[in-house]
Amino acid sequence: KTKQKIVIVGNWNNSLYGKKVREKYSSFSYIYLLDPIYESGRLALLRSNCKSYIHGHTVGGTNPSLVEAMNLGLDVICHENKFNKYTTDNKAIYFKNSEELVDIINLTLSCKRNSNGKEMSLIAKERYTWEKISNSYYEIIKRTIDL
Repeated sequence: KTKQKIVIVGNWNNSLYGKKVREKYSSFSYIYLLDPIYESGRLALLRSNCKSYIHGHTVGGTNPSLVEAMNLGLDVICHENKFNKYTTDNKAIYFKNSEELVDIINLTLSCKRNSNGKEMSLIAKERYTWEKISNSYYEIIKRTIDL
């Protein structure tokens, strides 16, 4: 429903669903279905050359791939749920279903939507650093064992 180039990284051979998705969408010239990329430098290079990062995860906590994309200053588009809203401080662009996602992608293509990349980067650098996270864990452990 859009002609915007979309790159999706996934483990397509891990499930019947993944195999069906690859079979159905691999013939579209503007959709690139890449195999899993586990090397962080390669993945960061790929992400840093994208206009937007679409995060479709619907469950879980603070997702590392979302935080990594935020750190790169990418425009962030997320599935609307409490985990993603918390991670992005309610400041990303959110979608509830595929129709909303298509509308957002088409607005991006026509440049009618403001970027949130700088704001995402600031949130990530303020909230998701190793120092801040390790200090939080240390404080929890300290309280738990009365250090």
